Amino acid sequence: TGVVLMAQHHPANTANRVAQLDHLTGGRINFGIGVGRVPTDLELFGIDGQLPELLMFRAIDLILAMWTQDPPYDMPGQFWPIRVRNPVPDVGLGGPLKPFQKPHPPIAVPGMTAQSRLMRAAGERGWAPLSSNLVHPRFVKSHWDQVAGGAAEGGRTADRSTWRIAREIYVDDTTVAARAYVRRGSLARGYEDYFFKLFGRNGQNALWKCRDDLPTSDLTLDYMIDNMWLVGDPESVASQIRELYERVGGFGTLLWVTHDWDDADRWRRSMRLLATEVMPRLTDLA
Repeated sequence: TGVVLMAQHHPANTANRVAQLDHLTGGRINFGIGVGRVPTDLELFGIDGQLPELLMFRAIDLILAMWTQDPPYDMPGQFWPIRVRNPVPDVGLGGPLKPFQKPHPPIAVPGMTAQSRLMRAAGERGWAPLSSNLVHPRFVKSHWDQVAGGAAEGGRTADRSTWRIAREIYVDDTTVAARAYVRRGSLARGYEDYFFKLFGRNGQNALWKCRDDLPTSDLTLDYMIDNMWLVGDPESVASQIRELYERVGGFGTLLWVTHDWDDADRWRRSMRLLATEVMPRLTDLA
């Protein structure tokens, strides 16, 4: 899953849906969970703006309990009391489906801010940390400090190989062609029509800035290409990935964030170039 916004779903329903997907994929699901703070969503679901993070932790605790215990259930709580007093085990009634992976699919949680509290929780609980594509690398570096601190508090050893960093990527034959296409394609539209407007309203675009005193007016498509996205020919993109890796001190997985494919052939070719021309240049980082 990308990120299930836990506060907006009943935990029993989420547990069942994710477990079913785990079975359908033969155990290839990673369970991404998140808070969800979009004001209009909170209003739509009638959720107090102070509660989403608390609800996320309560929901995942309930889901893990249902996945690892058999009914009957009696889990009282302020938000989602879970009770199954009379299960019918011979026909499989009485609780959500158990996952294919045991004890459950790997859990990942995203970091969307500098010094993210969720990154600290990831370290403490042994979840995979996932640094958002919407955060500049200068803030991403702080995510690992939080993970390591949380792991120490939880009596664990933090493992950088579990750390995912998400980024928009586009590879073409030449850097000139790559930049030209990105400026007019679906990636540009996604930011011009949505992210620039949304993040500009609440000041979250400060997370994109390479320095604190950068004027907000400088946050253009070219700025994103130069500072946030990985765009260029294979050699250039490989160099950018290596720079990111070294800047944050190393990580395990680079997640490619996709937008709607306005030109499927171009995007498939970009993926092939990443696999055949970029990745071989980075084998020493594995």
